[in-house]
Amino acid sequence: MQNNRRILTFAALALATVIPAEGPKFAPAAGTKLSRHLELKSDLAVGDVRLFADGTEMDGPPDGWTLTLGSAWKFAVVDTLGALEDGRVVRTERSFTELQRTETAGSEEEDLTERVEYTLASPLQAETVVFTWNSESERYDVAALDEDSDLDEDLLAGLTQDLDFAALLPTGEVEVDATWEVDAAALAPYLSPCGDLGFEIEDEEEEGDSFLAALATTLTPFGVADDCEGTLRATLTAVDTETQRATIRLTGQMNWNADRSELLRERWETLEGTDEDGPEKMTAAFQWEVEGELHWDLARNHMHALKLSGDQTLEASMGGTEEDREVRLDFEFAGTLSLAVTLE
Repeated sequence: MQNNRRILTFAALALATVIPAEGPKFAPAAGTKLSRHLELKSDLAVGDVRLFADGTEMDGPPDGWTLTLGSAWKFAVVDTLGALEDGRVVRTERSFTELQRTETAGSEEEDLTERVEYTLASPLQAETVVFTWNSESERYDVAALDEDSDLDEDLLAGLTQDLDFAALLPTGEVEVDATWEVDAAALAPYLSPCGDLGFEIEDEEEEGDSFLAALATTLTPFGVADDCEGTLRATLTAVDTETQRATIRLTGQMNWNADRSELLRERWETLEGTDEDGPEKMTAAFQWEVEGELHWDLARNHMHALKLSGDQTLEASMGGTEEDREVRLDFEFAGTLSLAVTLE
């Protein structure tokens, strides 16, 4: 009987070390180094296009005309985390080891096919920055790790620290099969990972239709959102005592708007060498049906992996002046959107 008690006591202690009583939480130890890989992919196909000139609707594209947009982003960053205060890392040293972005667009009409593909580069490639929490301004101050770096201050000011995914966690203790709601705005930072990375067209001399090129490099769901709303339903579906990881199921809908007018004008000037007679305004409204899983490391108290995917829709409006007329194109797109994050 005494031996049985010892066995039961040992089993209880073993389980206590791998299943934290408070469940998944964000509490990495100071000095933790995380090598994160992010992949974002969007594919869209036009469903409807309407053309307006001086407020009057005109004939649209011919029957059989198609338009597709594709966006693929790959990121690799290495974060070294400082101490945690009030659930927030007070210092993060982030090295950008890989920043790849490819945008494509294609149209087809009878025997005429047009396609463009652009690679965009960021000045942050191979650079390291430091985020330091400022309790007075309640935001992170950002600076280059190398004091002699020539990184632009405006570029640094557009960066964001949040790659923690802590906002997706429950606020208190939960058991398997417990559910909670998450504001969909918690996902917004991850559709523009690390903020505005200053991507610019790498090959400005590439030939191709400027209209398609402007759409390809501007009309993407990956970018800073002006506002976001929606609700996600999170469920703790499993706790694996062997791997010491929890699985959280996420479902719901996310809606966000973005004004891409300034970016559109910049892209057009880059593509055409002038901002004359180019499009001036672009607004976009995105909707994403989200489904996927978040895997949380219970031993180290940080995210292990995330995979989300689902159908997306996009309503966009693009306008400008052409031959002294106010011209506007309204688009409706549908397609798929995915986000995957893994640790090396």
